[in-house]
Amino acid sequence: DYATGGGAFCGVFDGHGHHGHHVSKRVRDWLPAVLLRQWRQWAAHEGAEGKMVTDSSTAFDVWKESLFKAFMMMDKELRLQQAMDFSCSGTTAVTIIKQVLFLSFS
Repeated sequence: DYATGGGAFCGVFDGHGHHGHHVSKRVRDWLPAVLLRQWRQWAAHEGAEGKMVTDSSTAFDVWKESLFKAFMMMDKELRLQQAMDFSCSGTTAVTIIKQVLFLSFS
């Protein structure tokens, strides 16, 4: 449910360090929901919830800011995990968001 009209989020998460496989699984499982929540917060703040962002530069900026905040939140969440020491572990994340934009030509 990434935006409206067939959007998609894809990612590859490659863990490193002693607990890297746990980090990559958590990020894989949590990041999509955190990212979508960030995007929806922007939409609610801007009064755009349920509407389609049709300007490509605006859409890019919205996703860029949402991704930044989502990654920061994931980092914070991992630091709060006390069950494992993630201090020397992490994950590399390569992500892409596909959003269909409807353009009108006249």
